[in-house]
Amino acid sequence: MRGPEQTIPEFEVDYSAGYPMAQLTDMSRAFFYTSVVAGEEYIYALYFGKSVDLFFQEGELSREIFVFDYDGNLLKTYSLDHALFSLAVDEKNKRFFGISSDKDPNVVIFDY
Repeated sequence: MRGPEQTIPEFEVDYSAGYPMAQLTDMSRAFFYTSVVAGEEYIYALYFGKSVDLFFQEGELSREIFVFDYDGNLLKTYSLDHALFSLAVDEKNKRFFGISSDKDPNVVIFDY
């Protein structure tokens, strides 16, 4: 799943781990998902929509959750008041759980 820019970043194939894997060549344009949860009905993706350079300057991660159907269509976007490092989803009770990415990380809960 790519997105939301729908671009493929430039990369080189790296074998340093003993097997081929993609290594991005321009990290200033590396927009990515930091955590993905496959739920019963939907896919929840915690999106880091900044360059990696800004991550190292600002020190925080993702503030947006994208919700996709299993065909890859974007259905909803949630903007959070806390930046998260990881994500868990309780679809039954409509809650997001996350680990905050601030200097003193905590478990945070969002009702949706």
